[in-house]
Amino acid sequence: MTETGKKVDESWKDQIDREKKQAEQEKEKDASQRAHAEQGGFPPIQASFVTLVTELAMQASLFLGEIPDPETNEPIEDFNRAKYLIDELGVLEEKTAGNLTPDEARALKSILFELRMKYVKKAPK
Repeated sequence: MTETGKKVDESWKDQIDREKKQAEQEKEKDASQRAHAEQGGFPPIQASFVTLVTELAMQASLFLGEIPDPETNEPIEDFNRAKYLIDELGVLEEKTAGNLTPDEARALKSILFELRMKYVKKAPK
C-alpha cells in the first residue's frame, strides 16, 4: 500500500524483467547458432543469380529423373514440370541479357544447354 492507502500492483515490473531476460537468452541462442553455422555447420546461404539458376536447374533435374526424390529415394519423371522449369530458365536468359556478369551468363547458358539436351533425350516424342 502507498501513503494514500491505495494498493498499487507492481507485478508488471517483474513480468518486464522476465521478458527482458528471456529476450536476451534468445538473442544469445541465435548468436550461438549463427556462430556454430559459420564455424563448423553449414555457412549462411548468400542469395545470388547463380544460386537462383542452380536451384531451378536442380528442380528440373529432379523432374527429369536425374536426381532421386529426397523422400522416396526414387527417380521422378515429370516432363511437363521439367519443361516448365527449363522454359523459366530460358525466360531468365532472355530478360537478363546484357545485364549479367560474364560468369553468370556463361553459367546460365551452360546449365540451359545441358538441361535442354537431357530433356530432348529423355522426354517422350
